[in-house]
Amino acid sequence: MPTPAQIRSYNKITSKGIERYKGSMREKDEIAVIIGPIAKTLPPTGQIEKRVGLYGMYWVRTYRKSRGKWVLGRYDRSCWTPVEADKLYKQLKKVAKSVYYVPYGNMSTQGDIIRKDYDLRPSTR
Repeated sequence: MPTPAQIRSYNKITSKGIERYKGSMREKDEIAVIIGPIAKTLPPTGQIEKRVGLYGMYWVRTYRKSRGKWVLGRYDRSCWTPVEADKLYKQLKKVAKSVYYVPYGNMSTQGDIIRKDYDLRPSTR
């Protein structure tokens, strides 16, 4: 049975549009974050430059806890087209315990929410 703090954390994550997926429990990095798309691109079927949901530039970061503080993990890089968000998730679920997809915003605005959510609801399998 989830605690009231866990329910509030889940509601806050979903209200911001952030999605959480399971990863691999054997890895050292605890959180992998897919941020984006963060650039405007020309979609394959259109002529107008706009933000595209499945194609675009994404930023990928992993975090782990070290001595009680969150530090960057193994990955901190950009991924450019023709990368799809689904393919990124399939790759990242192998390198961290939980994968978060942030469609809007950045780690300055959404990072504390993600880290607090993971502290309240750690990944279990």
